[in-house]
Amino acid sequence: IILFIVYQIIKKDKQLQILNKKYQIESITDSLTTLYNRKHFDTIFDSMTFISNENSWKSALIIVDIDYFKNYNDTYGHDMGDEALQKVALCIKEHFSKQYEYVFRLGGEEFGIILFNIDEKSFENSLEELNKNVIKLQIEHKNSKILDLVSVSIGAVIYEPKSYISANRLYKMADESLYKDKNSG
Repeated sequence: IILFIVYQIIKKDKQLQILNKKYQIESITDSLTTLYNRKHFDTIFDSMTFISNENSWKSALIIVDIDYFKNYNDTYGHDMGDEALQKVALCIKEHFSKQYEYVFRLGGEEFGIILFNIDEKSFENSLEELNKNVIKLQIEHKNSKILDLVSVSIGAVIYEPKSYISANRLYKMADESLYKDKNSG
């Protein structure tokens, strides 16, 4: 009988460990897109400059926003909007899937990407390729002012190790870059 009780305790403990791991994953994951969520972004982003400085890595913060997404939802409905978000999220996740590349849904139609140990020469090409990949999804968007397909605007900033720019300033710089891209069409 003692062996049975020990077995039951071990079994319950394993079940609790599995549930705990599931809840940990859910707590950092956006339920719609399965990307990391804003809460997890804040955690990683707050450590970005420290990690970059400690490892002498160039890092990047990228903000991606789906163009005229409110118009998309108004035209096609929220269910189709959710589908479009999921497709774009998967596209971004597949594009940035290497080690030290993290993709987040920041909220609404906005995504954040944090890259560590980047190659600056291929960085700009990678952003252009991401934009092309989103367009290749061929998601109709007849009320966009840019294209008749879903497209994205991208803002990015590179952090040089030991430059000691604050995380807050980095975010503002990436956000300014995003709006510059949006306004240039």
